Amino acid sequence: MGASNSTSNEKHELQQLEKGRDQLTAELTRFDQYLNKFSPENDDIEPLQIRLEKIEPILDDFKHIQNSIEELLISDSSLGNTTGDEHEVFEDRYYDVIARARKIVQNTVNEPSAPEGTSANDQSILYVTSSQVPQLPQFSGAHHDWQRFHDDFMTMVYNNNSLSNNDKFNCLKNCLAGELAEIIACLPDAQANFTTVWEILKARFENRKIIVNSHLKEIVDLPVLSKGSHTFIKNLHNTFLKNVSALESLGENVKDWDTILIYLVISKLDFNSRREWESFSKDIRFLKVSHLNIFLTNRYRILEGKFSNTNQRQTQDSRDAGISGVRNPTCSFCKGSHVIFACRQFKSLSVDSRLQRVIELKICKNCLRPGHKVRDCHTSNVCKKCGAKHATLLHQSVGQQGNQQDTPQVQQVQVQSRQQVDSGMSEGLRAAVTLVTNYLKWNR
Repeated sequence: MGASNSTSNEKHELQQLEKGRDQLTAELTRFDQYLNKFSPENDDIEPLQIRLEKIEPILDDFKHIQNSIEELLISDSSLGNTTGDEHEVFEDRYYDVIARARKIVQNTVNEPSAPEGTSANDQSILYVTSSQVPQLPQFSGAHHDWQRFHDDFMTMVYNNNSLSNNDKFNCLKNCLAGELAEIIACLPDAQANFTTVWEILKARFENRKIIVNSHLKEIVDLPVLSKGSHTFIKNLHNTFLKNVSALESLGENVKDWDTILIYLVISKLDFNSRREWESFSKDIRFLKVSHLNIFLTNRYRILEGKFSNTNQRQTQDSRDAGISGVRNPTCSFCKGSHVIFACRQFKSLSVDSRLQRVIELKICKNCLRPGHKVRDCHTSNVCKKCGAKHATLLHQSVGQQGNQQDTPQVQQVQVQSRQQVDSGMSEGLRAAVTLVTNYLKWNR
């Protein structure tokens, strides 16, 4: 029975991994199709740059998932076999697509405008000469950025035989920022000693222990999320992937760290996301970082969809509220496009008639709005003449109050008050009785 459950769990795990791999393959296919339709002469380069930046980390994701699939198939041959070609096929296609995209971006961004009077052939020469010198991101001296900068510089500049030492030095100088830029500016005859300058940088920053520790620290120091924001989770995931890939390139056996890395990342998530992770992983016996990558990707995509839908609903609700509640108020008395306080017909009535109409319309005697009674009214409005809880338009003088038909409760109090008056009641007590009478009348 236990073996059967184990096989079932592993099949479920394999299905999840294969689903994640298929999603990454589909993303690369969509980008390839977009690239095939892209025209540098007619299309804007910025959308391509954004798509390229988003698709570049996909190889690391695929590598994690494919390694987990192969480990699962090797550990249990009953689940199937692997040809071992999936990673190689995806990697070859990835490099081909990314190289084409980068070339388009580089040629478009670096293409200068031809000086006035320059022929087409001269412009072509200027274009080729300008595009030979690559543009790399700046390096400020942070150890966790060194490996990436080193690899990019070696590939695109140092080993580029079409560049002179002068070009290489200028490129290096433009890449350095802060204190490093000041140091290289002070070196004598630096252009003639480009190799020496590069070796000085390598000696300073190629401290493997410090670099590894800096990447680990960046993972450990990931911020704790207080709410499930798709932006926060996506940034957390990208930072995690970047540092894990760097540790792998440094030769660290990251595959053996799955349990620790998963714990570190999950502990940074908000409560709802941690609860979703428990539901996602409950049937997976041996959790891998690839499972975590699938979960985080799906999580921020779901939240992104909810965020978009919520914004649309809030926008529509605010529009509806503005239309119905502010722009087109309706008078309860005459149904005109104004509030009842501004209704000329209602204000032309006597106070007794107004009160009678309020009772018939079943609106609050205090705020003159429908939907509740005066005892349930939460507005701070009171009568400006007597301070009681009724609208000023319904304020009655003492004479008017006497003419109004009283309820049995009011009549009983009045009878009692008359009896007490006849018995020689004081002026203060008579005033108190009058207040009670008015209170019962206005809150009935």
